[in-house]
Parts: sequence; structure tokens; C-alpha cells
Amino acid sequence: MHSPNQKRHWIDQYKHLMFIALIIGLITFFFQASRSIDIHKNKQINQHINALILGNSKLSELLLKSRYQLLNNYDPLNQTHSYIEYHYRQLWPLLEGLETVKALDFKTIRSEEKNLFKDKTTLLERFLSHNAVLKNSRYYAEELISQTYQHLNQRPNQNNFIQIHQQLRKLEQLLITPTKINQQTTDINAPEIQQLLQSLDQYSLPTLKSLNKHAQKIIEVTDEIDQQLNKLIQTDYQYGVKLRDYYAAYISEREKTANIYTWLLMLLSIILLIYAIYSFQTIRTMIISLQNQQFALDQHAIVSITDPDGNIIYVNDLFIKISGYSQQELLGQNHRLIKSEQHPPAFFANLWQTISQGNVWHGEVKNKRKGGGYYWVNATIVPLYDATGKIFQYISIRTDITGQKNLEASLKKAKRSADAASQAKSDFIATMSHEIRTPMNGIMGMTELLLDTPLSAEQHENLEAVKYSADALMTILNDILDFSKMEAGKFDLHSHPFHLRQLCQGILTTLTAQAQRKGITLKLSIDDRLNESLIGDDARLRQILLNLMGNAVKFTEQGHCELKVTLASPNAAEASEQTMLFEVIDTGAGIALADQQNLFSEFTQVDSSSTRRHGGTGLGLAICRRLLNLMQSDIAIDSEPGKGSRFYFTLKLPVNTSIIAEQQPAVTASAEVKHASESILLVEDNEVNRKIATAVLTKMGYEVHHANNGQEALDRLKQQPFDAVLMDMQMPVMDGLEATRQWRAFENQYQLFPTPIIAMTANATAEDKQQCFEAGMNDFISKPFKAERLRKILTDSIPAA
Repeated sequence: MHSPNQKRHWIDQYKHLMFIALIIGLITFFFQASRSIDIHKNKQINQHINALILGNSKLSELLLKSRYQLLNNYDPLNQTHSYIEYHYRQLWPLLEGLETVKALDFKTIRSEEKNLFKDKTTLLERFLSHNAVLKNSRYYAEELISQTYQHLNQRPNQNNFIQIHQQLRKLEQLLITPTKINQQTTDINAPEIQQLLQSLDQYSLPTLKSLNKHAQKIIEVTDEIDQQLNKLIQTDYQYGVKLRDYYAAYISEREKTANIYTWLLMLLSIILLIYAIYSFQTIRTMIISLQNQQFALDQHAIVSITDPDGNIIYVNDLFIKISGYSQQELLGQNHRLIKSEQHPPAFFANLWQTISQGNVWHGEVKNKRKGGGYYWVNATIVPLYDATGKIFQYISIRTDITGQKNLEASLKKAKRSADAASQAKSDFIATMSHEIRTPMNGIMGMTELLLDTPLSAEQHENLEAVKYSADALMTILNDILDFSKMEAGKFDLHSHPFHLRQLCQGILTTLTAQAQRKGITLKLSIDDRLNESLIGDDARLRQILLNLMGNAVKFTEQGHCELKVTLASPNAAEASEQTMLFEVIDTGAGIALADQQNLFSEFTQVDSSSTRRHGGTGLGLAICRRLLNLMQSDIAIDSEPGKGSRFYFTLKLPVNTSIIAEQQPAVTASAEVKHASESILLVEDNEVNRKIATAVLTKMGYEVHHANNGQEALDRLKQQPFDAVLMDMQMPVMDGLEATRQWRAFENQYQLFPTPIIAMTANATAEDKQQCFEAGMNDFISKPFKAERLRKILTDSIPAA
């Protein structure tokens, strides 16, 4: 069975031929209908009808002659009747094939004429029989009259001689004109005849009686013969004239119909002529167009046509040129001749399956030239159908994409080089980050510890300067790491429930000391209509706001810096999401419009001169914009020199409807007491980092145990239980990831309660964090760490007693 597409293709291909066939069929029909009168047959029919009319006239003439004894025999009558019968038998088969036209039904006429001819034949037979009787009676009557005259002449003196002579004359008159009047004068029962008969002698009496009987017979037969003769003559007239008139009416009707079809034939012929002229012009235009298209196609595309078996039956010049084979070498060959063996067998199996099912195939193919070397083509193979809906050819149109493929190969190579360089850069930055964070953890940790000891004012001021410098260095390091992730496309957002007011207050708390040193007031304004319990990446939102507020404090010499959050869509305060407007407003020096255009570009600062007053990498605002872009938002600025600046952005975040976050109470010294019974295993190979972490944990009230590497940690865990483990990643003998995996397997084997394991490492990338979670760790804190952050993680991780 053919598919609907194949049927449509067949109809579209042959609809013009079907139209032409219909027109030719109509012309043939109209031509035959216009020649519905067969001239030869019409001539034959008219000849037979005229012969019948002539034969009937001749028969009537012969009947009259026979009636009045002018024929010596009946042979002319029989011959004429046979003549009529012959033409009758020749005529009716010709009339049988004629259909009814209007009221002219030849079947009815034939039935009537057949009965009429039968009646006529019967009448003729009777007429001939009665005419023979009449002739016989006359003959004997004439003989008797002659004999009687002879007898009377021999006896002139016989009685009633005169009366007998008179009676004989009456009988002779009867023979000539046998009428009813003459019949009465010869009636043997008449009184005068009876009186005459009584006076006759023995010879005259029987003769006269016999004469009278013959006379009676003649009169009777003559009357019947006359009636039959009238009927025969009338039948002859009806038979010929009626048939002739009937057939003439039939021919007239047929001629009218034929004339209509003749006009239709002429009209259709004119239409066909116009269509033929139009089709000729259309085909001529199409041929020219196809020639032009083929020329254009041959200039651009590589074309070949194959039979259903894949044997080449046509190639264009470009195919010959690019393949290096001549036309004679290609025709009759299969495309395997140029096969490069660079594609798997499944590639060509799919190609043949597609086109053999009547579908178009598209793909890129690598072929081999005759003289060596390869070339790429973008190929489209289309199956072509014949009149029966079967595929009889495949046409393949190809475009040379060798240059494009070479360019793609170069680009891929360049991309691999760029990816390698980018990876090398990322690896270098990650390594440098780890190497910097490790000593920075010691510097910052020791600084925090020293600040908690009794110090002189000068010592405290010096340590604060160290802490400030360390914080600035960590900010730069974090910015470089974030920017590197963003460039590599490896930066992701992580949503968590958080409290907006707590986040904003934490930012102001962080900047309070710096603002106080400059005599600047910090302000926080949060719209009362806002639902402050939200879901989002609070760490990145804090990073954006801290960067903007830090810049405001940095570039403001007097006045205030304000963080303002308002509801951007007042009618949606109770919705599951809310859009907020964040603004950072300062009373600093302001920024010129020319400088605002490049403010958010990477490594760009407003003051980039050698005498600039403020440091920084120039990445902060660029990172802010990229972070907001990831959050489906953007940042803008309003500023004029001498009038301060306003940085603002809108952000849509989901409302945390399940839990209303409340500010957690600060952990007091009394809370430290509850950790006294909780033991921590600190797995750290760096002595400085181990010393700092031990001091912080001890101050929190934890009992601290040590392991220098992963293997030692496993041994200690098997010896005694711990409430939590702080695990470094990079260590000798066994790293923290492998140690965690082995300990989790040990717990599963012996069905032990899982020990919280927290990564505490200088590896700060998202990939590092993911590796820790996949190994089985519960949480992650990067070095250098904040004591409060570590306290919260431990509190959340260690189950309550």
C-alpha cells in the first residue's frame, strides 16, 4: 500500500495528464455524438424503405390487374411479394440498433409493422385463393353459355327461346360486372327464373341451372376479393409512407442532437487549443527556469542521481571536479567508489533505511578523492517516485563544506587550547588560593586570638591593622576566585531560607568599625510591608550588598551611608514572591557620567591613576553585576560629582511561608559550658592551623583530639567515638576525602551511628565542596574561618544529648 504522501505525489505529478485525458475523452465523445447518424447505414435504410414503397406500389398494381383478369398467372405477384419480404428482412436489423428519440420508438414501430406485414401476407394468400376460384367459375360459366347458345341456335323454334337468350345475356353481363343488381337478375329462386326453367327441355334445364350456380359463386367470391383488394391496397400505402415519415422524423431529431454536440465539440476544441497554447508557454517557461536553476545548482552544488540500487546514472561537473573521477569512471558505479571509510557502518545503514522508506536524508559525509585526500559535503538525498508510487531514483545534492570543517577543526583545537589554558589558570588560582589561605588562616586566626588577650592600646591598634589588612587580602582573593568561576561558567547559585533584616544588620555590623574610624553614620531602612523571611542565595546577596556598602564607606569622607530596602510592587505584599528594591545611598564625592559607563567593567576603577587614594582589584562591581544577572536582575547608578551616589537594583525572591525566621540569640559564655562534654577530632597536618583551631574549639568548650592525616583519623575513630570530626582535605599518607569514604563504609558495615564530619580546608571552590559532600561529609567551612561560623556548624551538626 502507498502512503498518503506517495498518493499526493502521484496525483500532483499526473493531474495535468488526467486533465488532458478527460478533455480528449470528451472530444471523442462529442465527435462520436456529432456523427451519430451513420451515413452508410442511413443510405441502406432509405434504400430499403424506398424499395418497400416501390414494391408495395407494384404489388397494388399487380393486384388490380389480377382482379380484372389482366394477368396470365401469379408469378409477378409472388415475385413482388418476395421482393418486399427481402427488403423487410434487410431493413429491420438495421432499425433495431436505433435508440428511442423523443416519442420515436422503433421497437413499437417494428412490432406494428411486423403484424401489418403478417396480416398483409394472409390477405394476399386469401386474395389469390379467391381469385383462382373466381377465375375457375368464370371459365366454366363461359363454356356453358357458349354451349347453350349452340344448342338454342340448333332449335330456333324451342319454347321460350327469347327468354333463354335474355337470361344468357344477363349471365354474360354478370361475368363482366358481378354486382348485387346482376345477382338479383340471376337468382334461381326468382319467380321469373322458376317459370322459365319449367318450360325448358331436358338439355337446357340443367345447363341453365349450372350457369345460375356459377353466377352466384362469382358474385360471392367477387365481393370478398374486392374487400381483400381494398385492404391490401390500403396496407401497402400505410406500410411504406408511415415508415418513411417515421424514419424521417427520427433523422431530423438525430440531426438536431448531432448539431448540439458539433457546437460543443467546436467549443471544447477551442478551449483545448487555448489550454495547449497556455501549457506550451508554461512548459517553455518552466524549461527555461529549470535550465537556469540547473545551471545555478551546478555552479554551487555537487549533484548526482542513482537508480534504486545506488548505481550512479548522472553526475554534474562539480561532482567530477571535486571527486577527481571522470564521468565515464563514475557512471554505473556505486558511491562506495568515493567512500572514505571514516564513518561507521551504522551511519550508512541509517542513511539507506531512511531513503528506502521514502524519507529525505540530511547529513554530513566525508568522501575520498581519486588522487588521495578527503573532502566534506553537506548532503541531502531525496527519493523520486514513478507513476506507480515506487521509488525509481535518488537525487543527492551536496555542498562542499571542507573549508568549514577545516575551520571547525581549527576552532576546536583553539578551544581545546583555550580550555586547557583556562583550566590551567583555574588550577593555578585554586592552588594559589589554597597556598594563600593556609598561612592567612594562621595570620587571621592568631590575630583573633591575640585580640582576645590583654593588650596595650598600641598593641591592640597594631593588631587591628593586621586584621584589617588580612580581611582586605581575603576579599581580593575571594573576588579573584569568584570571577574565575564566572568566566569558566562554573558559578552556581544556592537557595536557602534566610532573614532579610538579620542579613542587612550583619552587613552594617561588619562595616561599623571602619565607618566609626571615618566618622560616618551607617543607616538601615527596611519597608514594614516586606515579608522578611525569604528564600534565596543569602551568601551572594550579602556579598553584593557588602561590596556596595563597603564602596560607599570607602569613598565617603563625611556624612552617612544608607542601605534601604522597599517593596517594589505594593499590591503583591502577600504573594508567594515579592519584588524588592535595594538601594545603597551615600554622601560621597559622586561619580562623573563619563566614568559611570565603564564602572561595572572588569578591572576598572574610577580613579586608576598612580596617585589614587583607594586600593582594590576593580572586580567588585563587575562581580555584583554578574551575580545579579544570574538572579535575573541588573544594577544601575544615579550619581553626580559632589552630590553622592545611589546604587540600586530590584530582586524578586520567594517568600518562606513555612518558617518565619527570627533572629537567633547570640551565643553567650553560658552556652559554652554545654560543649564541655563534647569531643572533637581535629584532623590537620599543619601545626599552625592545628594550634589555632584547637584554641578556638577549646574556648568554645569542646574537648579537642588530634590526628595528623586521614589514616591516623581512621585509627582514632576506631579506638573511641567522637561527637564530630573536623577534616582537612589535603594531607600526607591519606587525604581527608579517602578517610571519610573509608569511615562511612566502616559505619555501614558495623551499623554504627554516623559521626558528623565537617570539612575544614583551604580548598574553597564549589568543586571542592561538592567532592566533600560526595565523599560523605556533612558540612563545609573554608579557611580562614570565622569562629562564629564554626560554632554554628558544630551546633547544627552535633545531635542534642
